[in-house]
Amino acid sequence: MVLPKEEPADAEPLTTSQAAVAWVRFAGELLVALAVGVGLYYLFSVLWELQPYAAVVAAPLAMTGLVGGVSAWRQRQGQGPVGLRLLVVLLFAGTLLCVVPAAGLLSGS
Repeated sequence: MVLPKEEPADAEPLTTSQAAVAWVRFAGELLVALAVGVGLYYLFSVLWELQPYAAVVAAPLAMTGLVGGVSAWRQRQGQGPVGLRLLVVLLFAGTLLCVVPAAGLLSGS
């Protein structure tokens, strides 16, 4: 597990404008994550219905891309590698986004 970097004792708190930028950036990251999630769900809803064999191949690739993309983003931001908890959350979310459309199709909904 990677612990967050400790700030030096002489570190200054964020100014109001820096805090505002941090919140805007956080909101932007949430919107990107939401868009990726909705896009994956829609893509797999269509893919499971039209090309189920392609969906079987694409699902693990999509989950690998999800974990790889988050890992690359974290390294770019200087946050270190993906920890075990985040990896589990990413795999759970990726599985839901890729497999739930198939379950809905099988249930007849």
